[in-house]
Amino acid sequence: IHVSVSVHTSVCRDNLQKHGVCIRVLGDLDMLPLDIQKLIAQAVLSTRTHNNDISEFLLEKCLYTSNSPDPELLIRTSGEVRLSDFLLWQTSYSCLVFQSVLWPEYSFWNLCEAILQYQLNHYTLQRAREVHREEQVLEQLEADRSCVADLLQQDGTGNLLDSQSKKDLLQKYTAEREKRIHCFLNILQEKRNNFFVELNKNSLASAKA
Repeated sequence: IHVSVSVHTSVCRDNLQKHGVCIRVLGDLDMLPLDIQKLIAQAVLSTRTHNNDISEFLLEKCLYTSNSPDPELLIRTSGEVRLSDFLLWQTSYSCLVFQSVLWPEYSFWNLCEAILQYQLNHYTLQRAREVHREEQVLEQLEADRSCVADLLQQDGTGNLLDSQSKKDLLQKYTAEREKRIHCFLNILQEKRNNFFVELNKNSLASAKA
């Protein structure tokens, strides 16, 4: 059993190193068994210098709605002023219209009212969306710079490079990160496509049987 646990732990450590995963634990660990606390401490300390490619942009691309544009207008009927966890991420910069009318009685004039609200708020929402995209770009740039600085510090070469060399290294790191993300998203999409292909095969096989 000890050998099995040791090998499993080694494999996990290698995978964390390979993918640059940084583990952070939130909460009070005192309630956990001591052996679990020690494993967590090892994981946190051994990965504290790692960085990975997780960002708001990547999370957005992993959503099932990634190939569809975010809704510009969302209408909630029945008088409820809440979204009930419906498309929370995708409607961050959408025009939300809450109307008291029930859906079976929803009329053309109710729709006109919602469209009017959208038109009145369109510019503000559009501008907010553009500002957010600009902030995303700046945040990613700062994250790349921080990662490059950490790598240089680990190598001990940070003070030996001139500004142009650091700039070239940043561009190289950014290109490699974008390549990793592109490969990951392609694999993810392939898995999703294969799921539907296999499901369709099983359906056809069942129909023939």
